[in-house]
Amino acid sequence: MTQLVQVGESRLRWLLTNCWETTSNKLSRQIGATKKDIELLEHRCRMLEEIQDSCAKNQSEGEDALTSFLEKVEGKVEVMVNHRTRELNRDLRAAKKLILKQEQEIEKLRADLGKRSKAETDSSQVALARAKTFAILDSILFAIENWATDDSPAPDFTLASQATLFPIFFSEVSNGDENYYITEVPTAASEVVRRGREFVQSLRLEGISVMDETGWPVLQPLIHDWWTRDGMPLLYGASSVEWQVSEPFSREQMLRWKNLEAARALEFPLIFDGFELVKKYGDEIREDTGLPEFSRQAMQTRIKTNE
Repeated sequence: MTQLVQVGESRLRWLLTNCWETTSNKLSRQIGATKKDIELLEHRCRMLEEIQDSCAKNQSEGEDALTSFLEKVEGKVEVMVNHRTRELNRDLRAAKKLILKQEQEIEKLRADLGKRSKAETDSSQVALARAKTFAILDSILFAIENWATDDSPAPDFTLASQATLFPIFFSEVSNGDENYYITEVPTAASEVVRRGREFVQSLRLEGISVMDETGWPVLQPLIHDWWTRDGMPLLYGASSVEWQVSEPFSREQMLRWKNLEAARALEFPLIFDGFELVKKYGDEIREDTGLPEFSRQAMQTRIKTNE
């Protein structure tokens, strides 16, 4: 019994010792593994902290770099804006100067245009006045030429009259002497026509034509005197000794005027230009001078030669 007890105690001690050793070894292994896990965890925590520190550092550096970059960009932008502003201000000043210069040029052009327009208007009015004078004098001469109701006109009287009127009166009108302008049919025009017709009637009693070589030296001086002493003084309300002593065109000149129309512009430029103005201003002449009514009255007052 004692021996069994001893054997049991020995067995128990072995079991306890063996269990303790086994448990101790197991615990040691578990503790070692746990320590390794703790060390690994600590290592990972340190790595995480390092990563966080690195991120924070990188973030700070990034923010600093971004701030520095933005400051640089802002500085460059400000420089560019200032530079561009100066350029725009310079361009604006140049544009203002250009606009001012162009406005001055426009004003000058307007002034020049106004002067030119006025000059053209004045020139047109002068040309119209000359045309009216030519038309009125020519109409008076035409009315005298058609002096009788028997349709026996006196073209020779007209040509001889033109020999006096062209150089003394028509030429002065073309030269711009306003004292010779007649822009409306004068009241005295009808009286001039009446006296002129009576004068033509008296010349017809001579039995010769003014345009004959023998008739011109005799009759043209009479016609010259009639116009310068009677007809034109009635129209202009004044007379002049210069008219009376002025030299008329010759018979040869007047025949060239009559028969050579192509030579008129070259040999009688002042007269030719005046009659060209009559063609140009025909409508204005008929409207403003009173010639239509004058011509109708002239036709009604011809001398009745068949009575």
